[in-house]
Amino acid sequence: MALGFEFSEEMSGTYHRVGEPTEEHPFVFRVKAEAASLVRNLFDGKAAMTGTVEMAGVAERAALKGTLTMKPLLARFIRYEFDFTGDDGRAYHYAGEKTINHFRPGRSWTTLPGSVWDAEGKEVAKSVTYFDMKTLVPFLRSWKLRLR
Repeated sequence: MALGFEFSEEMSGTYHRVGEPTEEHPFVFRVKAEAASLVRNLFDGKAAMTGTVEMAGVAERAALKGTLTMKPLLARFIRYEFDFTGDDGRAYHYAGEKTINHFRPGRSWTTLPGSVWDAEGKEVAKSVTYFDMKTLVPFLRSWKLRLR
């Protein structure tokens, strides 16, 4: 058995389709991140991610599955990557990364630029999502240690 952890997080903001930068649409994802081993996570920063994504006009509450890589102190990034199926039945891949600036923690820990690609690897959308500080208490309460 190993000591692991889990937490839940919501990121919300907007996206625009590539080639249509002035037309913003809602983009929200809610995830549960789980690391099976705290010790392993200290080295690789990885946690499995499951949840839902709402991408207006593309996916109305689609299931997502992916990886969260957290290396905020030394490497100074937190990377979110997940796959989901759109309402059109097509596969999509999201990748976003927070670049941590220890002199601007408020912005760098809460702002996540990202992109969505289709199954052919074509970038179809760009997004910016934010961690809403109103959800800080539920976020902190969601952190749990688990024996796995």
